[in-house]
Amino acid sequence: MKSRFIMFAFAVALAGMAAFGQEWATGDVTATLDGGTLTISGSGSMGDYYNGEYYNQPFNDYPPWYDVGESITSVVIEEGVTRIGLFAFWGSTNLTSVTIPQSVIDIEIGSFFACSKLKTINIHPENTEYIVIDDILYTEDLETLVLYPAGKSERSVIIPDGVRNITELAFIISRIESVTMPNSVRRIGRYAFASCFDLKSIDIPSSVTSIAESVFFACYNLTSVTIPDGVTSIGARAFRSCRSLTTITIPSSVKSIGSEAFAGCEKLTSVTNLNPLPQGLGKDAFGINVPACSLLVPAEAIGAYSTADGWKDFKILNLNGEAASVLPRAYMTSANSSLPHISVRGRTLTVSNLQSSSAPIQLRVLDLRGKTVSSFSAAKSDVGVFSLSKIPAGKYLVELRRSGARLETMSVMVR
Repeated sequence: MKSRFIMFAFAVALAGMAAFGQEWATGDVTATLDGGTLTISGSGSMGDYYNGEYYNQPFNDYPPWYDVGESITSVVIEEGVTRIGLFAFWGSTNLTSVTIPQSVIDIEIGSFFACSKLKTINIHPENTEYIVIDDILYTEDLETLVLYPAGKSERSVIIPDGVRNITELAFIISRIESVTMPNSVRRIGRYAFASCFDLKSIDIPSSVTSIAESVFFACYNLTSVTIPDGVTSIGARAFRSCRSLTTITIPSSVKSIGSEAFAGCEKLTSVTNLNPLPQGLGKDAFGINVPACSLLVPAEAIGAYSTADGWKDFKILNLNGEAASVLPRAYMTSANSSLPHISVRGRTLTVSNLQSSSAPIQLRVLDLRGKTVSSFSAAKSDVGVFSLSKIPAGKYLVELRRSGARLETMSVMVR
């Protein structure tokens, strides 16, 4: 009986040692776990660790205390430590507070990734690189929002004017329902709002020109997104798995949409695309539900979208939601010699093969906003030649009509 008691006591002691009194090397410094507090001490930088999902790789490099991460409730970084490493406290799911000394001058991406209960950030008042306001971590100049603790209870966030950057992973898995961003914001980093499951609406400020990869990934309750005119690209998986999103409007300024950008948006039924030129799409940009989804585009662009890879499988309508009969681009090839052909060289627009037309051809030249900048009528002759000398250099659309019916819309470059 006595030997059994000794063995039991030894097992309990070992279990206690697994969670308390452990010590690890991390970069130039040392981490010690005692009573739920992980203390980082020494001089220099913490080590870096690796989250494979974030980098789209099949492997991870966990911090050495990862297996006991659930027992960590507070982190104290002592004076002398200069840098908090990549994904340093990843997996510390019960961490509620962290204390950062004056000596820390660099806090890396993902340092507090998946710390879902983190509420309080204490920073030395004489730290010259970072500042904390309402437990939100910023760079000292207030130009960059570094971290919004995922355990904060506030449901609505107003980012102060003057903030220019929101770092990668800044709000990931937080409980916010809405966020207001000022027009000072220029950049929103990758995964910045990913897995904010309660986020319902977002207005991206007009100062932002690119929507980063996976920035709103898995925001399951997101129902409303405003993408401003001026955004030129939508990154891969930017809105992937936003399951409640039903409509999206893509401004004319957008030139590219990355792979899986809207994949998994299972309730998406309507896409409005204001660009008269079909954008290049990454693989599975809209997932597999494309045939059930309406695509509303400028009337003069229906022909172009009807033959464009990635777009042609949508149910294509004009901006009024009306279907239009469009002659496929295939009929405009030289194999169909009964139809006219367009070419542009320099400032000269040439329409050939007019002799067999049953009625004059009307031509309109439109800018990329859909505004008519010039128009012509081609009589029944072999070739029509028209001057574009009064049109600024750039990309345009040329629309052909006969007796009011559109034959084709194609893009041209005026040099």
